[in-house]
Amino acid sequence: MSSSALPGWLDAVAGGRATLTVRSEQLQVTRCDVLARATPRQIDAVRAGFERMATSEQIQPIGNDAAGLPWVPGDHAVLAALLHDRDAFVEAPIPHLDDLHRAAGLEQRGHLLAAVGFDWNTHFARQQRTRMQVFYGLDSLGSTC
Repeated sequence: MSSSALPGWLDAVAGGRATLTVRSEQLQVTRCDVLARATPRQIDAVRAGFERMATSEQIQPIGNDAAGLPWVPGDHAVLAALLHDRDAFVEAPIPHLDDLHRAAGLEQRGHLLAAVGFDWNTHFARQQRTRMQVFYGLDSLGSTC
């Protein structure tokens, strides 16, 4: 039976932060007193992943924000960062994703990720207008098409 199946196996890290390490199909959990910081290589990988997804036709089929600032689903940028430079995330501890995004000049709202300075209000208003057009057949003036 693996130690992860035993009752109380997380007691040593309860109420605090923990580091999770996976090596050769072994899981190790240890108390973490110092938070991981994003490395320059991790930051570069996240920026590259974000840019890759922000310019992807599959992610942005109708174009991007009216102001020209890109956005992507948050998990897409991280997955693309791993594809861009997997070793950046193997050679050093990975910080909390919010910290990693911030270090890369990105911010997240809900499930979306965008560059700092993104006009979230305009974006959400545009999404709402698009929903109204699709669901109710309304044009931009609010009349039916």
